[in-house]
Amino acid sequence: MNKILIISYHYHPDLAVGAMRAVKFAKYLPENGWEPVILTVKSKYHSQIDISKSSDNCKVYRTLKLPVFDDIYLKLKSILLSDKSNNKNNSYSNSDPSGNSEELLKRTPLWKRMIFSFSNTPDNKIGWILPGVFKGLRIIKQENIDVIYSSGPPWTCHIIGLLLKLFTNIKWVTDFRDPWTLAEKDEQFETFASRKLGKMLEKKVIRNSQIILTTTNEFKLLLEANYPTETKNKCCAIINGFDMDDFVGVKKSTTCSKIVILYAGTMYAGRDPFNLFIAIGKLLEENYISNDDIMIKFLGNVEISTKRIKAVIEQYKLEPIINILPSVPRDKYLQEITNADILLLMQSSQNQTQIPAKTFEYLATGNQILALVDSKATNNILKDYETATSIPSDDNKKIQKVMKEMISKIRIKDNSINQNTINFDKISKRYQTKILANKLNSLL
Repeated sequence: MNKILIISYHYHPDLAVGAMRAVKFAKYLPENGWEPVILTVKSKYHSQIDISKSSDNCKVYRTLKLPVFDDIYLKLKSILLSDKSNNKNNSYSNSDPSGNSEELLKRTPLWKRMIFSFSNTPDNKIGWILPGVFKGLRIIKQENIDVIYSSGPPWTCHIIGLLLKLFTNIKWVTDFRDPWTLAEKDEQFETFASRKLGKMLEKKVIRNSQIILTTTNEFKLLLEANYPTETKNKCCAIINGFDMDDFVGVKKSTTCSKIVILYAGTMYAGRDPFNLFIAIGKLLEENYISNDDIMIKFLGNVEISTKRIKAVIEQYKLEPIINILPSVPRDKYLQEITNADILLLMQSSQNQTQIPAKTFEYLATGNQILALVDSKATNNILKDYETATSIPSDDNKKIQKVMKEMISKIRIKDNSINQNTINFDKISKRYQTKILANKLNSLL
């Protein structure tokens, strides 16, 4: 069996959504003649841990990460300001959902921007480069690795992969789960020099890769348009998909008498429920629903604008129906999205080429999906599924209309579309891993 070294900062038991792609590739690659060997960091560097057992039995090598200036600064800051720290998991933060950081940028001294920009190029995980490269070289020799695969972000993984490629001349596959320099970024700690360096690193990574993976066809086309020479005959789109095995034994609970609208995941810039709250508030005013009928649940880290959200919550007296919960282990997350009546999907208009990873697991539940998205990539996936309705995120009148329709179906127990399985096999993790294996075989 051929061997592949998978370099992924995020890996089980890390609860970060970025871990799932590498974990599921590792699970299904052996079915296709490839033995995965994992290179990742020690679990202590992950902010949230999944206590459930891993579904794969591959070798996992974990390393330390060296501290960088960013780590030291944040550690000292947390100690000095510990008495002023706030827990963001179960509260509204002061972040601006529009992602506008101009005022913050003006207040940030140039010297601080310079230091932090290079401490964060390509990202704040650069302390893993040296330990990752040294461990990677030992693994390649010890395990007789045939192909190297690196998954980013963090882009540090690609730098480790690049150095291992240059040292060993082994074929290398790079997986771009998100845009790197092509994404719009917060300029608070970025400078012209760091942007140039990031662009140079990205180009070198792409040039030295034998295969370049993306998570959507839209992102594949974007990469090819920006790097036409370097990406020629290299790019392949492999969507995230979902693992059918994850839902074995997960059954919908009927104990809750309320209609549950659930958003699972981090709430940050560009993912703003403001217009959803207005639409629900209008339905309450019309007496179409009451506080006893409905519950809006947020499962994960909530970081949304205090002023806007508080204002609309107070205006429509929504506080009794909003329930904010911290992140949960993966098995409980799957149960929560299965139990929900309406699953809420939100995405920034800046992410035109990306699809939130949870989209596919939402589809797997058969529950209705209210997608407040302006993303071309996400809409192109959802259009094939009757359970999903996409609406521009700023159209609260249409949100209100669709909410009425969805609630009506729930009330009359209309499950006629819940068994829709159009293309379910083709969006499964098993099927997507087979595509990857075929690409790997072409390198031998």
